[in-house]
Amino acid sequence: MLTCLCDNVGTGVKPPTGREVDGVYLDENEKEIMKEIDKWKQEWPTYGVTIMCDSWTGPTRMSVINFLLYCNGTMYFWKSFDATGYSQDADFILKVCRMILFTQYSQDGH
Repeated sequence: MLTCLCDNVGTGVKPPTGREVDGVYLDENEKEIMKEIDKWKQEWPTYGVTIMCDSWTGPTRMSVINFLLYCNGTMYFWKSFDATGYSQDADFILKVCRMILFTQYSQDGH
């Protein structure tokens, strides 16, 4: 939409970047989501948590593995892993899952 508006104004007008549009709102949204996730994590001992992964390869042969967390009817996107150029057999998927888990726990201080 911003590109269309800039096209109507004339040449040489650049649309603002996403950061310029979001500004402080992006930071506030991130803080709000992190608070929700922290509350949600408190439910994990009661309900458990399921880690799911989904892999897809696009037309350019770029491959991504997305990791999602599910607990008590709520699901969040967690992380992505660039799997381009790897053969995604069971051993590889297990290795990536372990790497993602251990990286997260070491960052959380657990």
